[in-house]
Amino acid sequence: MEEIQYKLSVVWYLNESSNEKSEFQDINGRQLFDMKFFSNADECIDFVTSPSKKHEKFLVIMSDYPISEIVVPVLDKFPQLMSVFLLWNENEEENYNSMQHHWIEECTKVRGIFHTDKQVYNEVQRELNIFKQRYFRQNNRIFFNVYNEQNQLSIKDQSNATADAAATSTSVLTIFNRHEQSSTSDLRSENGNFLWFQLFIEILLRMTFNRQETKTQLIEYFKNAYQTDPPEILKIEKLEKEYSPEDAIRWYTKDMCLYRQLNESLRLKKVELLIEFSWFISDLYKQLNQESVSQKANATDEPIATVYRGQLISRKEFERIQNSVGSFLSVNSFFSTTEDRNVASFFAGNVYSAEVDLISLLFEIKTDRRVKNLKPYANISHYTLFPAEKEILFMLGTVFRIVSLKFNNEHNNWVLSLEICSEDDRDYQQMFEHEKNELVGENPTYYNLAELMYRVGDYDRSEKYFNEYLKMPINVIDTIQGYTGLSKVYGQKRNEELRKQFINKSNEIIKSQYAAIKDPNDLNELDKLLNNTLLNEEESSDIHMMKSLVNVQNKRDDLAILNYQKVLSIQKRQLPEDHPDIARTLFVLGHSYVSLKQFEQAEKFMQEALQIRRKSLSGNHRDLAMTYSSLGSLYKIIMKNELALEYFLKAREIHLASGIPEALDLWIIETSIKQLQDIGCTVPSSTLN
Repeated sequence: MEEIQYKLSVVWYLNESSNEKSEFQDINGRQLFDMKFFSNADECIDFVTSPSKKHEKFLVIMSDYPISEIVVPVLDKFPQLMSVFLLWNENEEENYNSMQHHWIEECTKVRGIFHTDKQVYNEVQRELNIFKQRYFRQNNRIFFNVYNEQNQLSIKDQSNATADAAATSTSVLTIFNRHEQSSTSDLRSENGNFLWFQLFIEILLRMTFNRQETKTQLIEYFKNAYQTDPPEILKIEKLEKEYSPEDAIRWYTKDMCLYRQLNESLRLKKVELLIEFSWFISDLYKQLNQESVSQKANATDEPIATVYRGQLISRKEFERIQNSVGSFLSVNSFFSTTEDRNVASFFAGNVYSAEVDLISLLFEIKTDRRVKNLKPYANISHYTLFPAEKEILFMLGTVFRIVSLKFNNEHNNWVLSLEICSEDDRDYQQMFEHEKNELVGENPTYYNLAELMYRVGDYDRSEKYFNEYLKMPINVIDTIQGYTGLSKVYGQKRNEELRKQFINKSNEIIKSQYAAIKDPNDLNELDKLLNNTLLNEEESSDIHMMKSLVNVQNKRDDLAILNYQKVLSIQKRQLPEDHPDIARTLFVLGHSYVSLKQFEQAEKFMQEALQIRRKSLSGNHRDLAMTYSSLGSLYKIIMKNELALEYFLKAREIHLASGIPEALDLWIIETSIKQLQDIGCTVPSSTLN
């Protein structure tokens, strides 16, 4: 978008014989503003009200007492007029006061009656300063996110997500397409961008950063950025020496790089720079909250009030708002408004470029101080250079609901009606609370920041913050989280070597943790801490095998079976179908079913294990003998004695062929064979091969 240019001119109406013109020009020797002089009423009115001047603003000085009553009431109705200064002598003022018709009272833009040109000059200069300050504050284009709550949005990864990451988006409006019926989305979508910003600000406010370090980094950044601007360097040095948290709002209102860089960083989502701003954002939040609490407690006026802001927005932004009535809107900066509708209206349409496709928009915001759990907002006029402006400042990330958008024919602009949204709002909670609890928590760390960046698809920053997290003094579980986070980041970055490296690091720690557990209650606690969502589909099967062994030791074969089934599922994805590890899992799974007396299932899995071991192991392998022996024991239990004897004999054959049979295993097999033969069992002619 093109830069918006503003123009302010001073129009002076005076008598032909007046010498004030030259005197005023002498005072204005530095050409602080453009000036135009008139002595003809029609020409003056035509100049100010000309359609070609509709994007300019005017200050008018009237030095002709009789003509003032003709010109001023006409000009007062036009939005181009900012202020009127009446330069009359004392006799003219007395004459006016003696009149029955006090027409000045009907003109809202008359600033007063003055007797000397120096008085007028001072007032004009003051008005220009106000204009500069308003331009500086109001012309900082606010950036919005819009959320349409008709779409049920949950924050999950989506493989076909858009390539644009919300963390680098500069879109003014972000809106979810209500026509897309999607049950999942991620933070890279337009609706997700709304949530991304809310979650990021929550992390920024709750996370503990090194205050002195981040402040020093920010000051150094300012000094490098403005090293060729001596006046700005002086302001930066003053900030460095004199700043105190109790004066954050006052510093925010100063015309310096602190304000400009903060809002630019918020608009462009410069994450690293915003972290350096974290101390200042936190101070602003705390002081604004203190002001809000104090003002609400001491208020005596009506609880419901309306504040305003004038804004020029692009047609594309306007159309997004137009299609989003009833939805949520958030502002990606601290949001400056005013109680004075006229002040806001001034900035709702003073663009000075015919080529820029802009629409004048007046924000009309309804507030109610009785509503609880609002982001703070407060009147900060007593901190600014111009307290008469009645500035109301809303906290960064404040959420509003779009009530209506209507055209105002009288002022030739659109009026956007908003209501401030409480965090208790049911729709707001439905949209935000789950994600906040999942991704932010009470005491977020670099892990939360890394996870947020991962969800938004910013894998470089996610990698950076997972590594920062691992540098912190963290416990074993936190280390597992960090390694697991890096493994999935490298998976997204297609770095298979590093992905496997960090999976293995994570899994080795997890295995050691499970191996040390004896009590099933401790197992449950470790499961809760690890949270299975940390582990992706390619996690190590050894972890679940460790869990199953703990459950078997504690006679919880029902739980062990669930663990074995997870092991089997992972192994079948990762290994050849006749791999010995799969046979081992099938074998122990069968034993757990024996313990639960589910013999049919036990036979099924043991037979599957046997078929794999016959293919993958040597004919005299001990594991093969154990499989035959276990099946013999199973058939003996279910009274299939001839089959049991056949399997025991095969197990003995393999043990003896190995040359180094296990004495205990061989004794169990020989004892079982004798017991079966003693009850008359004989071996069928088709002995097992």
